[in-house]
Amino acid sequence: PKDIKKEITLNKVHPSYLNRAIFFSVAFALIPLIIGIIAKLTYVIVAGAFLLIYLPGISYLKFKKLAYGFNKELIRIHGGVFGDKNIVTPIFKIQAIEKTQSPFERSRNLASLKIYNASGSESIPFINENIADEIMNIFLKKVELDQRSWM
Repeated sequence: PKDIKKEITLNKVHPSYLNRAIFFSVAFALIPLIIGIIAKLTYVIVAGAFLLIYLPGISYLKFKKLAYGFNKELIRIHGGVFGDKNIVTPIFKIQAIEKTQSPFERSRNLASLKIYNASGSESIPFINENIADEIMNIFLKKVELDQRSWM
C-alpha cells in the first residue's frame, strides 16, 4: 500500500557498494576490449566499448534504487535496475537472519544481512556493521517475543 511507502523511512546502502560494482564491471568490460585491440577485431572492440558504458550504468542504477527501512511491524527493501522492486515483510514472520562480511566489507566496518522467510530470502548489502548488529537484535527480539501465529 502507498501509506507504507510514506510510513517507512528508507536508508541507503554504503557508497562502497557502487565503487566495488563499477570496479568489477569495468574490469569485466576491459577483457573483450583489450582482446579486440590486440586481435584488431572491430566488432569485439565495439562490444567491449558498449560493455564499458553499459555495465557501470547498470551498477549505478541498481545502487541508486537500493535502500532498506523498517518500523515496529514491517521491513521494506527497495531495489531494481530498470523497474522498481519493493519487498515488504512483517518482521514477526522472519525465520532467520544471517550477517556476513567479506574481507572488503570487514576492512570498511560494513556487513551484509540476509533475511529468510517462508517465501525465500532477501539481502541488504553493505551497511554499517553496528547498524547491522542493531537490526539483527531488533528483529530477533521482535520474532522471539511476538505471540502471533504466522501461518
